[in-house]
Amino acid sequence: MDHLHNPTLADPDTALPDDASLTSWIIGRLYDSVLITTTDLDPPGPLIVYANEAFCRKTGYSCAELIGQSPRILQGPATNRAVIDRLRENLKAGETFEGETVNYRKNGEPYFVRWNIRPFYSDRTNRHYYVSIQRETTREVEANQINDRIVESVAEGIIAIDANGYIRLLNPAARRLLDLSAERNWLSVHWRELFASRQDSTESAFARPIERVIQSGEPLSSHRGRWPRSDGGTIDIEISATPMTVAEGSDHGCVVIVRDNTVQRRFERRLWNAANRDMLTDAYNRRFGEEILTREIGLAEQEGVPLSLIYFDIDHFKPINDRYGHGVGDRILKALADCVVQRLRQSDYFVRWGGEEFLIILPGTEQRSAGKVAEALRERIAGMDFEHGPGGITVSAGVGQYKPHEDLRVWINRVDEALYAAKGAGRNRVHTAE
Repeated sequence: MDHLHNPTLADPDTALPDDASLTSWIIGRLYDSVLITTTDLDPPGPLIVYANEAFCRKTGYSCAELIGQSPRILQGPATNRAVIDRLRENLKAGETFEGETVNYRKNGEPYFVRWNIRPFYSDRTNRHYYVSIQRETTREVEANQINDRIVESVAEGIIAIDANGYIRLLNPAARRLLDLSAERNWLSVHWRELFASRQDSTESAFARPIERVIQSGEPLSSHRGRWPRSDGGTIDIEISATPMTVAEGSDHGCVVIVRDNTVQRRFERRLWNAANRDMLTDAYNRRFGEEILTREIGLAEQEGVPLSLIYFDIDHFKPINDRYGHGVGDRILKALADCVVQRLRQSDYFVRWGGEEFLIILPGTEQRSAGKVAEALRERIAGMDFEHGPGGITVSAGVGQYKPHEDLRVWINRVDEALYAAKGAGRNRVHTAE
């Protein structure tokens, strides 16, 4: 820095050493702006004694216009006064300075700048100077502002967590989805505070996957669950997490993305119902009923608990359809299904096996108790009244308990035989299987 040539100044108080060195030539052609000033911080100082070509291009001033002026000519309404005050304090203390603010070009156009200032001493002039290297960051700042606006406006919640577990970014969507206090500043708060007022099950469901990402550095593609809200309700959310490695270190932070999964869950539920439920009665369909039976048989074998089955159909349903039409028949099926479901436990399963045939799967129930359930349902159905149609209907039912190691088809056939025995005995009755 001691060998910079400035032929425009003759004043020894502001002149740089007269040495047209290679260093001077290089600095004059740097892409970064370089400015050298005197060290008098009180007005009218400090005074500019050197500006390279890059500085002149950025500001719109010629070198002749800059020499002898104070860098204050670059300041304006948007210049951050706190940054300028810190600059002055650092230089008064003989320290270097780094900062960012807004400067103004000669035409009044503002631009963002990042710069540092260091003191140096010239042996040739026996004077101290400040050398400032500046870089315009307008595009970078604008890009960051755009990114910030995107982060602020996206529907997904975004939470950035550093390697020490502290929140560095939390956008409005995350605050809304997680029902976080709008009054609290969540930045620099440990991420586990997000769960401080939640149930233990919620912390286990969401905190542990995030913890694994931070500790292992392995991403989490998707984790779903229900998030409790302060109003007593819940929201279906999905989180994913991507690790952030800090400067070749082994410690990991992560970025957590939170999505409202309510619509997706509703759509998936509709798809699931379409695949597994009967559209008319809302009972499980035969395909899914077979899956339930297979699973419940496995549990009964494993745990040694009883499992019973009620197999029933509507008596004389075909003549009803033929006489009153399928519209009436459909209303009867729907009303019957509603009647049955109201009498079942949450652990029971109601299946439309086909046409007017239905199964009721009763886990943990012995045959005698299942028979009582079937008889109660038979009586209830017989008491139903239909304004348009046959007036009333009856059902016949077979009941049977699963036998250890029995084949599924054999069991169903046993109960089916009991059903047909009930029909053969006059209908509107319940028979138990052998």
